[in-house]
Amino acid sequence: MATKEANATIYVGGFSADTTASSLHASFLPFGPILDLQLPSDPQDKARHRGFAFVTFSDPAAALDAVDNMHRNTLPGLSNRGRVLKVNKAKPQKGANLAGSNKPIWASEDWIAEHGTHGVGEAQMGAPIAEEANGGEDAVMQPEGR
Repeated sequence: MATKEANATIYVGGFSADTTASSLHASFLPFGPILDLQLPSDPQDKARHRGFAFVTFSDPAAALDAVDNMHRNTLPGLSNRGRVLKVNKAKPQKGANLAGSNKPIWASEDWIAEHGTHGVGEAQMGAPIAEEANGGEDAVMQPEGR
């Protein structure tokens, strides 16, 4: 069974508010099997969509065929007459981490064990500040006036 791949997802924008998911599905089905079709709703009016969609094909080549054939083209129907589509490969969502986690790498115990917890100009744990400041020489800082 084919899996949902990011490189097989396309962005489709510029169609009318009357366009339905089934009409989009029918328009893009000739390019290959469709795994998913997302039609985001308008935050102000949940009954309406926002005028764009994401179509995920089972094959990245089918997605490229759809982009090549449908970009700057129109959908059938009176409500879409004169509306030119913008169709291109979908970009990953901003802030989405491909590794599946939104945690910073330095929050990992493995990273802390490897790199330590000291900042720039601070001593590493267990090393006296004077040693690092003098390039590792064993020097003891004496207060002034002695």
